Amino acid sequence: MLLKKLQNFAQLVGYVVITLLVIYGAVSIFWNADRAFGAPAEAMQEAALLQADAKTPTYFNYQGILRDPEGNLISGVRKMTFRIYNNVTNPLAQAAWVEEHAEVTVRDGHFSVLLGNITPIPPAMFRSPDRFIGITVDPHDEMVPRQRFASVPYSLASEYAHDAATVNGQPAAAFATAGHTHNYLTAPNTATPWVSVSESGNVGVGINAPQANLHVVGVENNGANAAVKIQSGAPTLLMDGDEIDSTATTLLINTNTNRNVSLAGTGRVGIGTASPAGKLDVNGDVKVKGQPLVRIVRFANIGNDANFNTGVSATDYHCVASGWAARYDILENDAQINTLWTYVNGNTWWLRVNFPSHNTNENPDVDIVCFRSEVSSFTGNRSLNDPN
Repeated sequence: MLLKKLQNFAQLVGYVVITLLVIYGAVSIFWNADRAFGAPAEAMQEAALLQADAKTPTYFNYQGILRDPEGNLISGVRKMTFRIYNNVTNPLAQAAWVEEHAEVTVRDGHFSVLLGNITPIPPAMFRSPDRFIGITVDPHDEMVPRQRFASVPYSLASEYAHDAATVNGQPAAAFATAGHTHNYLTAPNTATPWVSVSESGNVGVGINAPQANLHVVGVENNGANAAVKIQSGAPTLLMDGDEIDSTATTLLINTNTNRNVSLAGTGRVGIGTASPAGKLDVNGDVKVKGQPLVRIVRFANIGNDANFNTGVSATDYHCVASGWAARYDILENDAQINTLWTYVNGNTWWLRVNFPSHNTNENPDVDIVCFRSEVSSFTGNRSLNDPN
């Protein structure tokens, strides 16, 4: 029985005796010094941490001694798997990091490997004191017990690197405290804000309290500079609060490829055209409040002594009789005069005709022309229905 226990003990402890020459001190120096030189915060993702300092490798040397159950030193090539755990009792599947070395050369029991050389070890791995390493030598199970990583004496000083008098030659006052944030960027050596973002999501340029989704404050537009400058090739657009300048020959305001509005350098404005031929050149219909600018209403064969409702609003339009055409008797005397005119009745334009001729063939056609009131004026009594 005693012999059996000794064999079990030799298998557990003496089967593979490893002298853990763990350079955890070097690891600790590396990771904590990394923090001292401005490494990202622990909350950052491990991928970002791996790239924080390209000068510092993400691997370290690990050495040990292998013996057989009888205590003899082993030589040869062995397949070894290394695992790092957060807890000494975690199962294999819960290892925080795993790396397999297919061919490890062992000479007189001694072996040396670079852990992290195949699978990089995240810096955050060693920001907690409870880390354990487990080693498996194929084809056997993982050795027990797992070994806790430890520091070498002087590496303990690296824990206080964040309290150093200077970092990269800069005093502590040059750095923000933990949890400190800025909602704007300022110009060097001034308090003038460059870019700011408010709690509501507004973005400001040149202002630290933006009042709109994009709020820009800049210099006065003088044809050479402005609050907003947009350049595409040679043409440049300059904008500020009361002026827009462009170095282009014609400034176009389009939707997709449609030429909606054009402002030519000659002072001409085009609507629906990129090459206005006059001060205002409209290529298309012109409407005011959705209605035609000019309306023409024709009355045919109107007869004599009649009133006609044109149906045109007296609020929106000014209407006049433009002319008439008919057969008439050239022998009429001055006592009988043919007349026609427009007037307003009930907010509608009407036409009044009076042809007191003895010739019954006189049935003229009359045209009424109406102009939008926004672009025309009417002088006189619009309600007069008898010019005599």
